[in-house]
Order: sequence, then structure tokens, then C-alpha cells
Amino acid sequence: MSAGSPAGGFRRVTLADPLVEPLLRELTHEYVSRYGPGAHQEMARYPAESFAEPHGVLLLLLEDGEPVAGGAYMRHDAHTAEVKRMWTHSAHRRRGLARRVLAELERTAAAAGYRRIFLTTGPRQPEAKGLYLSAGYTPLFDVTADPLTIGPLPFEKPLPALVPLHRPVPLPPTAPPPLTGSPPADRSPTERPPVRTTTARRRLLAATALLPVLALAACGSDPKIAGAAGASGPAATATEDVVSGLGRSEAAAALLPEEVRKSGVLKFGSSVGAPPSAFYADQASKKAVGVDIDFTDAVAKLLGLTVQREDAAFETILPALGSGKYDVGTGNFGVTTARLKTVDFVTYIDDGQGFAVRKDNTAVQPVTDLAQLCGLTIGTGAGTTFETTLNSKRAVCTEAGKKPYEVKAFSEGGALLTGLQQGRVDVEMSTINGLRHQASQEAAGVRFLNEFHRLDVGFAFKKGSPLTPAFQAAVNQLIKDGTYERILRKWGLTDSAIKESQISPPEHP
Repeated sequence: MSAGSPAGGFRRVTLADPLVEPLLRELTHEYVSRYGPGAHQEMARYPAESFAEPHGVLLLLLEDGEPVAGGAYMRHDAHTAEVKRMWTHSAHRRRGLARRVLAELERTAAAAGYRRIFLTTGPRQPEAKGLYLSAGYTPLFDVTADPLTIGPLPFEKPLPALVPLHRPVPLPPTAPPPLTGSPPADRSPTERPPVRTTTARRRLLAATALLPVLALAACGSDPKIAGAAGASGPAATATEDVVSGLGRSEAAAALLPEEVRKSGVLKFGSSVGAPPSAFYADQASKKAVGVDIDFTDAVAKLLGLTVQREDAAFETILPALGSGKYDVGTGNFGVTTARLKTVDFVTYIDDGQGFAVRKDNTAVQPVTDLAQLCGLTIGTGAGTTFETTLNSKRAVCTEAGKKPYEVKAFSEGGALLTGLQQGRVDVEMSTINGLRHQASQEAAGVRFLNEFHRLDVGFAFKKGSPLTPAFQAAVNQLIKDGTYERILRKWGLTDSAIKESQISPPEHP
């Protein structure tokens, strides 16, 4: 039957469509059977609008009016669609239906203006891994390693340039909910709606309008804003140059492998988007700034290296180190026991985990025990230590006889901030420095609650990388000559200073 036939072919649907029920039921069963009871939360991880046009789409393949396969994509970034919810009905396996769905999602995403597909699959889904490899996707992980030692397996694939039917809409990725009328589709009827006073409306509209400024796009065109006061008092501006005067350190450079010294180039995978770590001060030029950028550039100068930086999704960088796609990863990566099994670090600051709420939320107090969050919705970044911490400690609520907290993970900081501002998220868990910076921006309407757990932050390398001694020596040279303090003061982060750089220290207790 033709694609346009109501009884067969591909149909664009919403999560509320009754035809989607088999997809949701079977995917939930698959996740729970392979990953345990807590895996059912995955099906509620993203709001319905994530898979709605213009940012996303949900497709079903119909035969005789019944769904036999399906899949979706959502906006990952301005140029990237992220595939989700790939499914083939249990009665229709081994017919190549998943490959058809994937090809249709690629075609639809390319026509919508996207230029890249990103996706992850679980380590206990070898058939999905095989599908993506056979469909021409590039694995961003070591395919020879045991998948269970990696976690989610990321893939990517470029899309052909087509004339877009409609281009991906810039952030914010979800429009603000209506100020009157029904609650958003992803909110249950019993969920408490956010307060909509006249003042709150003005604040929400102002903050939404400034969202790219606050969350991803460098805190405004005024460079002074990007260096706003943090925990350490007034900072310098984002345009201050504290790096260019540095020269090569022969002692540190001598520690590099010979082939690196000869090539003079290193490939960096960098997560760019969250001030003060790394963000775009000027969206037009796409010039990244931030404390991660300054430390990268400073170390490169001391080692006599050229940085080839690629903006990459946070959750893809660490797996890609093992595959050799990147030599070094940056993204405010915290040193944790779990990460140390597969990744080495060279530390350069001390940051960690913290919490924030909307300014008008006075009910939530500083969090010293995750049991305080029972019954609330916690928003955090996908693939982060925060998501891992929250999911691993979920049982504290049931053990206390309380309603479990809900974890919503977001691939973009802008979507997380929007969720907090709109009341779809009660509490935000993120980096201490990032939350303090966010709270310093009046239009964000955010109140920093407290630090929860400190972590060393470092450059990330594949396990056993020969680059770590040279990077450690370079960071320690920056500490010794005063450049280190100047970089931290520029970003208002002197409270995050370390006394000396270490290679893969144990996680803070």
C-alpha cells in the first residue's frame, strides 16, 4: 500500500494516539526485562512535545491499519536530530521493518533541515547495535570493548543536504505553555500547575525570551554578563585575554609522545553550551569561551600544540575517547569511581553537584539527603553524574515509605531551564558553578540551594593515555606562574581552585 494510505505505510502520530499503545507497551516490557524494574522510567523521560513538529516527529509503519513498527526523533541541537523509541512489533520481527523506519526517520529529519543523526542504544541490545552498524552509523565508542563496561552506546551519521520542508526552530526547544487553559500534555491531571500570577507571567516571558542568553548562548551580547559574579565575587569579562602571552614549556612538552610532538595537533571533543564552563559568546561567529576553553588553550600553548576542537554532545565524548575519535575530552567532566574504570583524568578545578529551584519556590530547602526530594520532579542533564546519582539512590524514598522522586533528563541546558521556569521540574540538579552562575542572572528567576557533593574536574583521556603526564605538568605550570589564578578570577571561580593537578585521583568521599 502507498505511504499515504490510511491502512498502510508511514503515519505521523502523537504520543496520545491510540495506535501508539503497542509501541509504548512493548518498549516498556523490553526495557524492564533487560535493565530491571527501574527502566520503565525511560518511557516517561521526555515530554510529548519532544516528538512533535517542528522539532521532532513520531512515525508508525502500518499494515492493514495496524502498527507493525515505529520510531521517533527529537531535537538534539540546532543541526542534529536524536533518534528515539525504535520499535518493531514482536509478531513482525526479522522482516527488515526497523531498517525501513530508520531510513524514513533519516529522510524526514533531512527534509526538516537537520544535518546529522545522533542516537544511543543500551548495552544489552546487541540487535540494535547491529542495526545501526549495518545502516552506516559511526560508533562513538570502542566496539571491541564489553558493552556493559561502557553504558549507553552512542552512534552518529551525517545526513544529506536537502531543501528543508521546515528548518529546526532555534532554542528554546519547547514553547512556553499557555498561560491559561489546559496544562501541558506531558503533565498528569494531578500534577500541581505552576503559579500564574501577573508577576510570574512577566518573569516567565522575560526569562523565556532570554533563554538562549542564559542557558546556552553565552549570557548575552554584553561580555560583562558572561563574567558575572559567582561564588568568588566579582569576575573579569569574557573578552579578557589571559592566555595569548603564554609560551611553550620545554619541560612539559618533552613529556608528550614523540608522534604528538611531531604532528603538533590534538583532537578535542568539547561540550559547549553551559556557562561558565564553555559556551558561545557570539552565536554568529560560534567562538567558544569559558573556563574549559581558557584552560585548554593555555595548556596547548605550553605544550606547543594546535587544538582541533569539535563541539560534541556531552554524553558522546567519553565513549568516543576509546574509539580514537578524540584525543582529549572537555565538558566539566567530574572524576567519579565509575568513570575511572574506563577513562583517565588530569584535574584542573574542583566543582561538583548542587541544586537550584525557581526563586518563588520557598518550600524546598537545601538538600543534604536525597530523601528530601521524595515526591518531587528533578531535572538534570542526560548522561551526567547527576542523572546517575539520582537514579542510583531512587530507593531512598520507597525505603522511607514515601513517593519516589521523578527524574527528567535533558540533552540541552536550555530545555532544563525552561522546564524549571515552567514548573514541569521542581528542582534542578547540575554543576555547582553552573547553578551559581545561572542564579546570578536576574532574568533566569533561579535560586541556588546548596552544594551537595564536590568532585574534581579534569581533562578526559582514554584509559592509559600517554598524554596525561604532559597535561599534568602543564596545569601545574599554570598554577605556579599565576595564569591559573587569573583564569579562575576571570570567571569568578577562585573557590574552585586546586593546589596541584593530579592524574586520575580517587573520587571525593
